[in-house]
Amino acid sequence: MKKTLVIASLSACVLLSTNVLAQASSSSSTTDMSKASMRAANHALAKKIRGALSKARPTIPTENIAILVKSGAVTLVGEVESQEQVDEAGKIAGAVDGVTKLSNNLGIEERGM
Repeated sequence: MKKTLVIASLSACVLLSTNVLAQASSSSSTTDMSKASMRAANHALAKKIRGALSKARPTIPTENIAILVKSGAVTLVGEVESQEQVDEAGKIAGAVDGVTKLSNNLGIEERGM
């Protein structure tokens, strides 16, 4: 009787741990898939913003601008030639569909004397 109880307890533990493991690995793959789709969405939004800024060329030199995107929040980093370009780049980037928040960290490049 005691032996049967021990075997039944061990069987229950094995079944429960297998079920927990299966749930953990399926939720992990869901998280990975969500991360991959989020990365793709961030990349697509950055590409849309880069395209919108490029249309403004030669007004805004985009080669010195980095576009960072995380879940719709956009940060512009880099240097442009004037305050007008800083303002225009922020206005253009903020108007792109999908941008939920904009941090314009563009600076004005210092020219050598």
